[in-house]
Amino acid sequence: ELSDYTVKTIIDGMVMVTEQKGTAYYVGARGTGELEDSIISTILKDLKIEGNVKKLPEGVTAHSREDENAKYIFVENYNGDKKIVDIGEEMLNLETGEKEKGEIVIPAFGLKILKKTK
Repeated sequence: ELSDYTVKTIIDGMVMVTEQKGTAYYVGARGTGELEDSIISTILKDLKIEGNVKKLPEGVTAHSREDENAKYIFVENYNGDKKIVDIGEEMLNLETGEKEKGEIVIPAFGLKILKKTK
């Protein structure tokens, strides 16, 4: 409901709203992707939010689910060729049962499910 929000800024007739105790960012520029990556990285760092992996190549995603004992990371490659992903610390590959760390290969149109114990 709009009444739950407070108008912070009006720019060229466009209203930017944010939760009363929240923060909103407005970027009035057209970037090439590097600008957006830099802004998002800065915001995540400021908020102390860590990604599931260090850096993802284009066309690769990493999603996670957690329970009280572990974090499960699903790394998906939507490219027609293999991609290298740096997962950093050691994790268990749930398909093979082997431990992996650092740079791993995600096959073309492939998926790896990794378990990181808490």
